Amino acid sequence: MNVILSQQDKKILSIFQVIRSVRVFATLPGLIQAILQSLPDMFSIFICLCFFLLVFAMIGTTLFSDAVPSAFGNLLSALNTLFVCITQEGWSDVYREFKSAEGLSYAAAVYFMIVITGGAFIFVNLLIAVIATNMDTAIEDNDESCGQGP
Repeated sequence: MNVILSQQDKKILSIFQVIRSVRVFATLPGLIQAILQSLPDMFSIFICLCFFLLVFAMIGTTLFSDAVPSAFGNLLSALNTLFVCITQEGWSDVYREFKSAEGLSYAAAVYFMIVITGGAFIFVNLLIAVIATNMDTAIEDNDESCGQGP
């Protein structure tokens, strides 16, 4: 069902959208506090992610350096390849290089499945969980300070 709005109706709707976005800025101090409280936990998760990537870069360099030297020729290129994989922005191009190598497509599939699952999904979800937990704590503290207990 198409609804035709006049120019005045469009202006009123845009004013409501601006008012709605202003409400987001009201929660900004609590969000900043939650992120600042999350930094130590996020740093720990980041260190674990770096260790995870380093271990898998060494494994990838050992297993795949002869077959795909452009992606796993040395440790730095392997770390770059794994970073591309966990950002999920071009891992399919890297995996296509393994298709041309004989007998490595299944090993590469298992390797990339572990890296993408561990790096992209588990570690990113841990970061989000830390921020969400600290955001809940900041909201509870804000409610208590305003006298709006549960």
